[in-house]
Amino acid sequence: YRMLYQREPTPSQLQTARALVETLEAEIATPTTPKPTAWSYGIAAFDPAAGKLTNFKRLPHFNGTAWQGGTAWPDPAFGWAQLTATGGHPGNDLSQAVVRRWTAPKDGMIRIDSVLHHEEQAGDGVRATIMNSRHGVLKTATAHNSKTTMNVKEFEVKAGDTIDFVVDILKVLNTDQYLWSPTIVDAKAGTTWSAKADFGGTPQPTLRPWEQLAQALLMANEFLFVD
Repeated sequence: YRMLYQREPTPSQLQTARALVETLEAEIATPTTPKPTAWSYGIAAFDPAAGKLTNFKRLPHFNGTAWQGGTAWPDPAFGWAQLTATGGHPGNDLSQAVVRRWTAPKDGMIRIDSVLHHEEQAGDGVRATIMNSRHGVLKTATAHNSKTTMNVKEFEVKAGDTIDFVVDILKVLNTDQYLWSPTIVDAKAGTTWSAKADFGGTPQPTLRPWEQLAQALLMANEFLFVD
């Protein structure tokens, strides 16, 4: 108050400020358990002829809306690789295909519902492949300025099995952003795992309690408006 307003706080303002800081400190002291997720995000080397995926690496940086290689995009190591809630962009070549991985939390029978959409006329489009650690390639298709349905009928998974939704540049790195947010459905229980609804990442750091109080005072009329 002295630094910002050049005056002492009133008794009621002092009480309110202290209550705010104490409430925020109590929230920080309460441990929070991260929500478990079946999804992970990375890149891998893709061999379309052999139908193999190797050298899976998790994308290390979450910017609040996308997983990618680092704060800058493209990234020196991960190239143009990026995954968002609704789609993404493959990396620079077949060694950097983007992978949206789902890990089965339990045994069951599941199906996959999805539509691949490449919107741009430039370039040659993208290739999408659905792969299962137990059954291999389940579906593959290309899209260039078009949409294509990428559904898979019911099949069995065991706990720990993975399903990889893989996208690569096809032949040319040019305008390869795409939309593809699959939904996995448990055929018996009716449980769904939505790539779009479940998407997330590491929470961004927030202001500490005293910093939040300072921010509140900076936004008050007494500071913003000067006679």
